[in-house]
Amino acid sequence: MVERNAPSLLRLRTVFISDIHLGFRGCSAELLLDFLHRVEMDTLFLVGDIIDVWSMQKSMFWPQSHNNVLRTILGKAKRGTKVIFIPGNHDEVFRDFDGAVFGNLEIHREYIHEGADGRRMLVMHGDEFDSVVKCSPWLAKLRCSVCQRWLQFSNISCTTCSIRCYAPTPLV
Repeated sequence: MVERNAPSLLRLRTVFISDIHLGFRGCSAELLLDFLHRVEMDTLFLVGDIIDVWSMQKSMFWPQSHNNVLRTILGKAKRGTKVIFIPGNHDEVFRDFDGAVFGNLEIHREYIHEGADGRRMLVMHGDEFDSVVKCSPWLAKLRCSVCQRWLQFSNISCTTCSIRCYAPTPLV
């Protein structure tokens, strides 16, 4: 478990998090928990692959630290943080709930966020631009499986294998 020595909180307007992969053995849930406990934000964007349904379909893995991440996020929503969940390819089952609102938690396929400077940004998961995911889902799952095996043997964080860009795209 990560120690929490710093008592001060960082206050931010908006935080973007993607590719957590809860349910995958390579997930660094403790590091994310440490971050979430140190930061307060008005809006939290969860931009895809938050829950790795693909991995969980192969073998069920869900330690307490993964529960703690979800509870912390839901706790922030309960205390006023607006949470926008944009499902990715690994948690695509939630795309069926596009437009659903659960208190301060909303599910959207894409979202237009307005920055503090007034610029608008389209926020969506990078798999929307991945031709392999779009045209050949079975090949995308094979690629994911190979990547996960590589991660298991190399003991590297799951974000290392990410080959897509998830940065918000400014709208003019």
